Amino acid sequence: MTPLATRLFALCGALAGALAVIAGAFGSHALKGRMTAEQFATYDIAVRFQMLFVVGLFAAAWLHGRQPSRVTVAAGVCQLVGMLCFCGALYVLALTVPRHAAVFAPIGGLMAIVGWLLLACAAWRLR
Repeated sequence: MTPLATRLFALCGALAGALAVIAGAFGSHALKGRMTAEQFATYDIAVRFQMLFVVGLFAAAWLHGRQPSRVTVAAGVCQLVGMLCFCGALYVLALTVPRHAAVFAPIGGLMAIVGWLLLACAAWRLR
């Protein structure tokens, strides 16, 4: 039986990937021309990084499926929280006027870094 964390990380990765494609298409077709160049660049970065977080979630799912551990669970959680904080802050920043959402981007970035380092640690420990 597949561990629950494996299924959850894969599910979150698949859903986040679909949403990234939707957000990218929406941005290029509906938002381009309605935003400043700076807002559009911020939105584009959010979409691109969301896809990178998807890769991290699938890596966590794969590693956890191969060898379940607390490290792989922590890596997946960091990827998920990082995506929500980093990409969420950038989407809010691009689509609204308030700038206070920007405070969450560095937190998300830090979570991403920790998540990738935990994935490296889990990969190193594979038997």
